Amino acid sequence: MTAVSLFSPTVALALTPTQWFNQLARTSSAQSTVAADATIDIGVIERFLDKKRKGSSGNVNLSMSLRTPQAVGNIQTSEGMLSLNKLKVTGMDLGLPFEVNEPIAFEWKQTSDSVFIRVTKVPASLLEYAKELSQVDYSGLIGKWIAVPFDQQSLLEEVGIKNSDNANDAINKGPLAKTQLITSVRQEKKWKNAAGQDMIRLTGRLNPAIATILYQEQVKQAKKDYPVGAMRTTRLNELYKDYVKSLAAVKSVYLAANINTTTKQFERIEFSAKITEPKEECTWNSSYTKENCKKVGTTETTVKGGINLKKDSGAPVMAPAEFMTIQDVMAYLESQLPTPEPFELFGETLETEMAP
Repeated sequence: MTAVSLFSPTVALALTPTQWFNQLARTSSAQSTVAADATIDIGVIERFLDKKRKGSSGNVNLSMSLRTPQAVGNIQTSEGMLSLNKLKVTGMDLGLPFEVNEPIAFEWKQTSDSVFIRVTKVPASLLEYAKELSQVDYSGLIGKWIAVPFDQQSLLEEVGIKNSDNANDAINKGPLAKTQLITSVRQEKKWKNAAGQDMIRLTGRLNPAIATILYQEQVKQAKKDYPVGAMRTTRLNELYKDYVKSLAAVKSVYLAANINTTTKQFERIEFSAKITEPKEECTWNSSYTKENCKKVGTTETTVKGGINLKKDSGAPVMAPAEFMTIQDVMAYLESQLPTPEPFELFGETLETEMAP
């Protein structure tokens, strides 16, 4: 059954929640234009088995927007914004806590040959602190576009990417092509939006088989690369350790989606995951030329967020009308350095030099 026939009016009415979630998860990866807003919360807690040792914790809240028009050949352009809204880190060993309670934000535009970056928000206290450290007033750069050369085509060739749809191919044509991506799907509610269109909210979990299938593919490749010997054993052991971690991570992922069944599109996706890993301390044993590692605690990472998908005109990303080059930035920084004062040495006045 093709995607076209699956989304025909008569068939669409018969779709199960699992079919809705999985089919849209595949077809959305092939959309040519993406526009979205997202918020993400990340928390990390470090705990020691030795109760006398103090652990550490960190929390960060991020928000971002992204727009990626249809790729031209292998060239993908984009533009968006990223904001660090809050950051708090505590840890006795590091002399913390450290907090950021005011947003630090920047925007970017990626064209075919350049990346343009503009810092839009920085707390005044942070600017003042940076000035005290470096004797440079960075406030003159806030709000200015800065151009950085970027040859995307050469980069893609260097890493061996020949097709910009590789991510979509991995899901729809690779080893995961016949695998159900999302399981344990259930419908939470149905309603009509302001435009009178039918909406449903589904919840589900990532299929653990995803991690297993990808692991099996890596094992096949490792056996080809290392037919026999210690290198083969080492590589297979590394892959298995990574597989155990990835399987636990996949099992922890919770998903929810608001689906417009009239337009056959996701309108919002929510996700959360909780990953607990052992924390180790290692010492180098010079006698046996290897590391001795022991578990001293655990590190727990939680991630949750939401993504609102939006309609987009697909207009191309345009470079800013005015921008600074890297040379312009260096000239500005040099101009901010204090003028060196002359001093006398053996009766002669010499000029000191200050490196930028």
